[in-house]
Amino acid sequence: MAMLIILTRTKNLGLKALAVFTTISVQFTILYLGIHWITDLIGGIMLEFTSYYVATRYRELIVTRSEKLIAGRYQNEEGKRS
Repeated sequence: MAMLIILTRTKNLGLKALAVFTTISVQFTILYLGIHWITDLIGGIMLEFTSYYVATRYRELIVTRSEKLIAGRYQNEEGKRS
């Protein structure tokens, strides 16, 4: 399902068709084999949309803070990189 959301940003119709086929095949197989219940799939889809929303909504904040954190680890007390 995440593949479908990510591929909405591409214009390649072949990749979109592959994403749809793969997603439907995997979800059908999981249900058919009894690996998960339908409620598991619904919960997973809800978690996916929530994760996607958080990642796209707060992307700049996450990237900025992680860059500052990484840069801070490489500086010594005088502010120079070691």
